[in-house]
Amino acid sequence: MFTDAETCINYGFGVRARNEKCWGTMSKLADLVAAERPNRPNRPQCELDPVTGMFYFEWVYDQGETCNPVSQYNLQLAAQGSNEWNTVSCEDPSLTSCIVSTSIMLNEPFSFFWNDNIRARVNAANSNGESIWSDESQGCRFSVRPPCARVIESYGATETTLDFKFGAGISNIQGFDQIAD
Repeated sequence: MFTDAETCINYGFGVRARNEKCWGTMSKLADLVAAERPNRPNRPQCELDPVTGMFYFEWVYDQGETCNPVSQYNLQLAAQGSNEWNTVSCEDPSLTSCIVSTSIMLNEPFSFFWNDNIRARVNAANSNGESIWSDESQGCRFSVRPPCARVIESYGATETTLDFKFGAGISNIQGFDQIAD
């Protein structure tokens, strides 16, 4: 058994059999690279954009001596005091950041409440497996404002455009008032 492989070195292996009369022919060579699971990512940082209602999670990853690149990162969230971690689906799992909308965080399986302290952790994965989870981030408050409205343009008593902000984006609603003279 070969146990002294050095990481990131390409090894070729072949097999041949022997009996009491002679050696058999060599098999085709198999090329193997000695690789490891990814390193542990750093603690994710969280920032809330109060205008868009988007949560931005970002972390640093040092590949170090590992030769097998990271194929994806897994981000999990939990409320302070809860041991229930839920995985977030990120748009591009190969990036060291993830944007999560408020609407996702209000619904199952998360169901965060106003002023909850959100904890986050991340791990890295490649073809050899997953890293251990990062340290947990602390201190990202779920403090999105309730919906509000303001008048953008007013055209007397006949037409008004309102701009409603619902955390995940902007919706334009036009209202028309039919007042007869």
